[in-house]
Amino acid sequence: MRTSSFQRLNTSAPCQQPAIYNGASSVIAPIHSSLPRKVEHQQPEELHRRISELTVERCRVRLSNLLQEGTFGRVYRGSYNDNQDVLVKTVAQHASQMQVSLLLQEGMSLYGASHQGILSVLGVSIEDHTTPFVLYSAPNTTRNLKLFLLEPSCARTITTIQIVMMSTQLALALVHLHSHGVVHKDIATRNCVIDDQLHVKLSDSSLSRDLFPADYNCLGDSENRPVKWLSLEALQHKQFSEASDSWAFGVLMWELCTYAKQPYSEVDPFEMEHYLKDGYRLAQPFNCPDELFTIMAYCWALLPGERPSFAQLNACLSEFYAQVTRYV
Repeated sequence: MRTSSFQRLNTSAPCQQPAIYNGASSVIAPIHSSLPRKVEHQQPEELHRRISELTVERCRVRLSNLLQEGTFGRVYRGSYNDNQDVLVKTVAQHASQMQVSLLLQEGMSLYGASHQGILSVLGVSIEDHTTPFVLYSAPNTTRNLKLFLLEPSCARTITTIQIVMMSTQLALALVHLHSHGVVHKDIATRNCVIDDQLHVKLSDSSLSRDLFPADYNCLGDSENRPVKWLSLEALQHKQFSEASDSWAFGVLMWELCTYAKQPYSEVDPFEMEHYLKDGYRLAQPFNCPDELFTIMAYCWALLPGERPSFAQLNACLSEFYAQVTRYV
């Protein structure tokens, strides 16, 4: 594997107290809007302090495998302090300031919502004259869930019971996330990770537009959005809530059952609004139990108030999991 400038920095002189990137003030404002309610009221100076507290010394991070690469985004497997397995999200040296800001903004979006089902942010680096990164605590077998599902062997080995188990794990994580006042806004298999024990975790959406460009569409407003995962109110008015997350979670369950097929692949992104208004939804996947598809369909109620909460989704999925494992 080629050696990046990031790796060359790892072999340099002993660690020194990192200097904060001199463009940090330009990324504070967008980050501020994505934090949980309990901290979003804080002034930029206090938020800057929080980011400073999360700053890790770059020389303590070692990169190993390059897992994903986009036009400017990179995801590596690595270690921190030589004894903790991590994932590292970073950008290439040619990345724009906007791309740097998005990496940090979205990488911080789940900060403060610690849970076993959420990929936790371990630290960030915005040192001057270096490429920034976001560091996540993760076992060395952790990988992207969508890429895992797309592997040809997956359809032969993953069972309905395991799909229900993964769905339940993610529903429980989202119960916790919403209890912290955080709306995810981009729930999909591309924004989850899985390890070799089939434990899944919800991740943030940083770099996803670059790493999974086919999942995002621009509808004439210069903003790439996950159109095929959006509820009608999110699509029309950019209104996001627990209810819009519930809709997207239904699409995620459909992805699990189809091994990451593209939802609404036959529908033009510009036609999605009318398609949903007319009552059309994703079809029941082959070999998907009726009970599981019914849960998905509840998520796709047109009116936000008619969709299940994640507490309800967790209860339904847990009950169905108990049923399907009763005689195994």
